[in-house]
Amino acid sequence: MLRKLNDYITLLFITVLITVGSKETTAVQLQDLDVEKFNDIMSNKPPITLLFIFTSWCKACKSAIPEVLELGAKYKAGKKVEVIMLSLDENVNNLKRLLATYKGYEDKFYYFNEAERKKIGLALFNSGIKYRGTIPHVTIFHNNRIIADDNYEIQSVKNFIAYLCEKEFSLK
Repeated sequence: MLRKLNDYITLLFITVLITVGSKETTAVQLQDLDVEKFNDIMSNKPPITLLFIFTSWCKACKSAIPEVLELGAKYKAGKKVEVIMLSLDENVNNLKRLLATYKGYEDKFYYFNEAERKKIGLALFNSGIKYRGTIPHVTIFHNNRIIADDNYEIQSVKNFIAYLCEKEFSLK
């Protein structure tokens, strides 16, 4: 009986090690953004791009972030879908604390630095994004056209991205 328990604990320990080691332990990348770099990102998008605008203090945003990251990981192969995470946080330290909890994802998180923060609205507007101040805000681009631009439930976003990928790339 004791041997069986010992074998079980050993197996459990190995399983935990494999599970923990299966995802990288590096935190996601946080990049400072100015209007010029934002415009460059917006002009060099893959066929399907999801722009997710959020803050670290928004409960709905925090609950949606893991699902958005999983969505990006699912369709990242072949650079067919890009997820752009754009924070509107004024306090970068709060943002860094939040992002430290998301390890193992390759997605980049962007935020406008203090000098550029006043230009956010104009940069979004010039990109055709109709951001009205509600978060989380989702904009979906398909072949450089905005086809969704509002505050959506994350499940609807996931379904829509899956539909676009199936239509565009025959992916399910």
